[in-house]
This record gives sequence, C-alpha cells and structure tokens, in this order.
Amino acid sequence: MLQINTETTKIRSPRVRQNWLSALRDVGDIAHMTESFNDVRAAVDEARAAFVDEARKFRMPVDEYEFNSSIANILFNTGFHRDRRGNVHRLDALISLDTPRLGQEQGRPCIRFSIAALLEDFSQSVSIETLEWIDDHGNLVGEGSYSDKHPEATIETARALDAYATDVEKVVHAKLDRLLALIRKHSS
Repeated sequence: MLQINTETTKIRSPRVRQNWLSALRDVGDIAHMTESFNDVRAAVDEARAAFVDEARKFRMPVDEYEFNSSIANILFNTGFHRDRRGNVHRLDALISLDTPRLGQEQGRPCIRFSIAALLEDFSQSVSIETLEWIDDHGNLVGEGSYSDKHPEATIETARALDAYATDVEKVVHAKLDRLLALIRKHSS
C-alpha cells in the first residue's frame, strides 16, 4: 500500500496551509517516537484544531474526508490506527490470531489461523482461515509466504478496520513470530 505524504497532499490540495502541514508532520513524528496512543491521540486533536483554524481563516468548509484521509496516511506504518469514530488505538491491540494451530499443507509445515479484529462498536470481525508456511527451524518463511499469493484474510481484516493492509499484515506477522517463538521455547 502507498501513502500520500504531506508534500503530495500539499501539491494536490490548495487547502493544506503551513499550520496544518506542520500539525500533520507533528502527528507523524509523535507516532514514530512513542508507544502511547494517548500521545498520538493528543497530536491528532491538535492537528484537528489546526485544520479547523485554517479552514476558518481562509473561509473554506471543513472537509472531513480530507482530514481523515490525511491522518490515516500520516499514521501509515506507525503501528497506530484511527478508527471511523476518530479514536486512536495501537493496531496490535485491535488484532488477534483466532484459533492458531500447527499443521501440514501440501506436505509443508504451516500454521493455520484466522485474523480477529475488534471494531469500533466492540463487535468482532473474524476473517476466513488462512495459513503461513513455517521453515525447518519453526520460523515464518520470509520469501514466498502464503499470504503473498493469498492475501484475502489480510484484506478482509483491513477492510473491516478501514486500515491499510500493509499495517495489518505487519501486525499479524509480528504476532505469529511471537507465537512461534513461544512454541519453540516450550518444545525445547
């Protein structure tokens, strides 16, 4: 997935002025430097105030779509997610592995699982079952992973959360790595 950076936004949108651009960069900087979603939430609130202030200053309507998509692009690949209600969360707190289990597929060791996502209304979305290949040492296969050719579960979860598929995939792989490390530790 690609992100629109602030320079691209500035070129494409005459609405992006200096204060708003500075506030957007602050959100990105804070999201990359902190582990606290509260810090990121505060930065998003400050960016919202700058966005509204700029709109009022230039007598332009407040474009919610532009604000939301700009914030989503800035939070890309930071581990944070802003839901449809405007709340900021750590993406790994919203995603879990549902019924993971080791198995064999086409004569190759794998781990089967579904991806569960906690949504804004506190309901849960569970993807179709998928798998990832495991090498001889019990690690995820880096090259030629199953999800590279079959990203349906990741895309389904990304759509449910309204998040980037790249961010969802990164969280799922980190959770799988931790789970496989635990399995290796306990089997030793």
